[in-house]
Amino acid sequence: MTTVILRPDAFDAPDSQAQTEAFIAWCKQSPHDADAPVLAPGEWEAANREARLAQGSRWMPAAGRLSVPPRATSA
Repeated sequence: MTTVILRPDAFDAPDSQAQTEAFIAWCKQSPHDADAPVLAPGEWEAANREARLAQGSRWMPAAGRLSVPPRATSA
């Protein structure tokens, strides 16, 4: 399922944050394969970044040596 959440402040939607969090929780509760959990945007990237850092990522130190700003290397 693809879901697009637009900029809520453009539509005067004061409770959009709570609604978005409730929607994500509802999606995560839906039946799924235990080996393929339901992920919210950015969760896959964050998990992979943590794994690379824990296992000794080679590109993050290289980015530092090349003066690549941290924001440009953040997933």
